[in-house]
Amino acid sequence: MNLLRPRGYRCLFCLVEFASAVRSIIDAGRLVDTLAGQLPFSIEDKQYLLECISVKNRIEKLLELMQSEIEISEIEEKIQERVKKQMEKTQKEYYLNEQMRAIQKETWERDDLKEVSKRIRRG
Repeated sequence: MNLLRPRGYRCLFCLVEFASAVRSIIDAGRLVDTLAGQLPFSIEDKQYLLECISVKNRIEKLLELMQSEIEISEIEEKIQERVKKQMEKTQKEYYLNEQMRAIQKETWERDDLKEVSKRIRRG
């Protein structure tokens, strides 16, 4: 899921290091700041999280944003899966059509040979 891979954390080791650092944060406000800085939120949302004085409101907004990102990520995964299935179906159909053409070509060539053979026998 894209939300679990904050920007800049491409390798698993880096992600583990980030998770370890986040787990060690005790202060709720600092936790919100750290997550807001690393997760793919708009500049406006990040600014709100940094400027809001109420830690409770910051946490609620962070959770709302994270839930929204999770929903977006799930939709993206569904779309990618549909596209993958459609591509596989299209490739399969193409392969089968090519096989059919090859069979037809082979059949026509045999029919042509039979016709030539018949003409030779008659003639």
